[in-house]
Amino acid sequence: MSTAALFKRQRFTGPVALARPPDVTETDGCIMGATADVFYGWQTSRASLALWQRTPSPEIAAALDSLDLAKVTGFRVGCDIPRLGAVLREAVADCGFDDARLARFLADDMELLTRHFAICTGPHSVEARMEVVWNDACRRFHLDSYPARLAITYVGPGTVFAPRCHARQALEQGLDYRGPTFALPTFAAGLFAGNLPDREGAAHRSPVISGTGRGRLFFCVNAYRH
Repeated sequence: MSTAALFKRQRFTGPVALARPPDVTETDGCIMGATADVFYGWQTSRASLALWQRTPSPEIAAALDSLDLAKVTGFRVGCDIPRLGAVLREAVADCGFDDARLARFLADDMELLTRHFAICTGPHSVEARMEVVWNDACRRFHLDSYPARLAITYVGPGTVFAPRCHARQALEQGLDYRGPTFALPTFAAGLFAGNLPDREGAAHRSPVISGTGRGRLFFCVNAYRH
């Protein structure tokens, strides 16, 4: 089913329960797929993390690789779903991107991801945040206080998460945890379960980048808290 068709069938009154497509695989609480269909098994799989494995076009990859993050600022906006596109385009346009084509791509991609998030998890309004990160940010393994969060790193190392069988250990040991971890690939989009009564959350943290001189261009979406 095309993205346009999914948008047309959704009235933004609640999450859509769709069966997990056959090309989506599941490993220890993480469902993975190469299309946005992976997000639509969110309810039925009870997964802690849904991972859309994406690769940018060569042109966009080159533009992101050459991006000077020191010139880029971030934003935090809250808006309802019908105004989403206009709000994101205005926010991205004010962030200092030299490449207008890249700015348009990012705004469109953020809108696409946010609409998928809204369809799958059901909020009428969302909080979207883009930031350039130069430090270790959230170094300790944690669960988000939100029921669900979508996150993507466009530039730099991606979010690190512990497999579900080690999640409790990672949360208890925090900075001392030395068990297995995985990292979201750059440009892959992850839908993380947070604090939910009927689903194990995804224990995750920011990658360690302090002292490396590397930055991250990070974007995430939550349901908006009024």
